[in-house]
Amino acid sequence: MVGLQAGILFAVAGLACAGEQALTYPTFEEYLKEHGLTYWEPELSERKQLYETALKGIKEQNDKKGRLWEAGVSKLTVLKPHEMSTLYGYMKETGKKPTFGYRPMAKKDLPGHFDWRDRRPSVVTAVKNQGSCGSCWAFAATAVMESAIAISTDTLFELSPQQLTSCTPNPKECGGAGGCMGATAQLAFNYTMRHGMTSLWTWPYTSGIWRSSGECYDMVGKKASVAGITGYKQLPQNDAQALMEAVLVNPVSVSVAASDWRLYKKGIFDGCNTRRPIINHAVVLMGYGEEEGVHYWLVRNSWGPTWGEQGYVRLQRFPEEEPCGTDDEPLDGYSCKSNPPDSIRACGMCGILSDSSYPIGGFIGAPQAPDDPALKMPQTHGGKGKATESVVSDVEQIPGGSVQASESVETPRLFTAAPVAAAAAAATAAVAAVLLLAWRRRGAAAAAAYGEVLPADSGIAAA
Repeated sequence: MVGLQAGILFAVAGLACAGEQALTYPTFEEYLKEHGLTYWEPELSERKQLYETALKGIKEQNDKKGRLWEAGVSKLTVLKPHEMSTLYGYMKETGKKPTFGYRPMAKKDLPGHFDWRDRRPSVVTAVKNQGSCGSCWAFAATAVMESAIAISTDTLFELSPQQLTSCTPNPKECGGAGGCMGATAQLAFNYTMRHGMTSLWTWPYTSGIWRSSGECYDMVGKKASVAGITGYKQLPQNDAQALMEAVLVNPVSVSVAASDWRLYKKGIFDGCNTRRPIINHAVVLMGYGEEEGVHYWLVRNSWGPTWGEQGYVRLQRFPEEEPCGTDDEPLDGYSCKSNPPDSIRACGMCGILSDSSYPIGGFIGAPQAPDDPALKMPQTHGGKGKATESVVSDVEQIPGGSVQASESVETPRLFTAAPVAAAAAAATAAVAAVLLLAWRRRGAAAAAAYGEVLPADSGIAAA
């Protein structure tokens, strides 16, 4: 009887534990083999120490009761701090005063769940890997522009982040020194508005291997532009409502504090320091949702598909009130080199609300100049009212209202400035008048010499 009771208790215990599989972790040697890594002494011992330290943190996270996310080993587990820093490289757009207050969520009829990956036909390309180059800003900008162009044209391109890494100018060193040394998604948008983008297969990504920004080539031949955008929209800072509404229009480039993401494997991440989020990385907001009562932001990263949830991470979202903190190291991930702010206010898990923008006006082909902007009258809506403004808005696409206090920037496709064109036209007319006068005088002299009279319909007179 006792043996039967023990057997029953054992079976019940077995059933109770059946839903929870004990987590196992590879040894250091198994880890090296799985990821194809080879080290020699003394580096081998150093990497092993990094692995053991990371494994301790992984086990501590996974042993927490009621945890929202699971930690695990990945190719990032044995990276040194300076190697991890190359996976960031993003600093937020400057030139605008930060918003220190948090705007509460308004009650609007928005979908409870949204994911751009569910759209058919697809408007999202596969997750990429930036490698050992601080080009996250280029990958975030490329991803949101690919989607913007696909949404507008029904054509999904694989565009070239290498082009942006190599060619985007950054004379004021906003977000870093440019290329692999950091820049901003907004700089990438401005560059693309003027030059367009070529495809990934004609300009493949190599900076992640060689750790160099690479050479900027002319956009001709096989590297000619295949698509572009006409502008971008800057969202108000620390505004969860605006971000939720914007992501329903297009995937959004957002800035985050990603220093604590190294051990993330799956689940809803809540491991960032919300009081002191140091913004250092650019990623793409792809949607939002809720799982078992916990709300989240859906974020696409650029560390390859083997990191996180197939290259994605879910960050905890707080519908009632997002937490806010202070980034007191803006030079490590924020501003232009000259006159940086002392600090910025960053709200949301990992500061996800601190800096957000997305492109508008996707098109196929190269940017085109208008026929003759100097001779055209300002266009008006419906033939009446004021002229069309250069700053445009697409808030009519946003369900439930508009995004308040947001900025939208749009330019004609490689426009020729009207004052320049007018000056050129005036100069051409002046030269023509001088030539005409000289021609007529020459014709009159010839007629006097030969005693002839030029007919009224002669080429000289008609000229």
